[in-house]
Amino acid sequence: MTRPAQLPWTEDQAANRLLATDPLALLIGMLLDQQFPMERAFLGPELLRRRLGEELSAERIASHEPGSLEQLFKGPPALHRYPGSMAKRTQELCATIVAEYGGDAEKIWTDALTGEELYRRLRALPGYGEAKAREMGLAAVLPVHSLMGTAGQPIATLLVLSIGVAVTSIPIISRIFHDLGILHTRFASLILGFAVIEDILLWGVLAMTRRLIARSPQRTAKSKDRRRRRSAGTGGMPQSSGAGNSRPLIISCIIPPLSARRSRGQQENRRVYRRRFRCGPGVPL
Repeated sequence: MTRPAQLPWTEDQAANRLLATDPLALLIGMLLDQQFPMERAFLGPELLRRRLGEELSAERIASHEPGSLEQLFKGPPALHRYPGSMAKRTQELCATIVAEYGGDAEKIWTDALTGEELYRRLRALPGYGEAKAREMGLAAVLPVHSLMGTAGQPIATLLVLSIGVAVTSIPIISRIFHDLGILHTRFASLILGFAVIEDILLWGVLAMTRRLIARSPQRTAKSKDRRRRRSAGTGGMPQSSGAGNSRPLIISCIIPPLSARRSRGQQENRRVYRRRFRCGPGVPL
């Protein structure tokens, strides 16, 4: 499986390239991605590389003076909401990589023979909890980067894949129960009831996924660019027509014909009613 040229998780192209080419940068970004905006967390490895003045190295970071490393994390801008504790965790992470994998972060997943072993290795890293280890393990095993859209959201991609696997097909299940002659049994009612509840929950997960995509840095940057071009094209005044306000234009084109059609239909109904019941035009209907 070939590596992508970049992982579009930030608005900085150099940071995106570093995440795709340097396994240690990816591990540090995943470590910083807690209680902090995702795009800023994954920008952290690139900022740390610039402040160190050299390429990221597990050996150098592990042997770096702790106070000096903490100052690098404090910035400005700070690499995390809690720069002191995250500087310490990053140094512990690099020390573990040096001690157990010879300083090569990529060996964590390339030398793992099974998914269970990969999970154990990730779970043993400082700062990696159960959820983060599973997330990183899926990202390492699955070609998530090749499935991601323009938003560049790996979590949203994994959620959509999970929804596709977990979603139920209630009509098909009902047909199977009907063919087996057990559709009206308590067992079938329980299965169908849980299937309905699961699908409702999955719709909620899908809504959360759409929210993640809407908040991605790529979508945010595109929205800002569209607003800037729109303002520039109208001299800074709100645009009153065109693609940005096409909905009112479409409604104004559709509603009058529909209203006229409904009015003609009501008049025709009145004429038919009067002919049928011999009512004069002055009788209220």
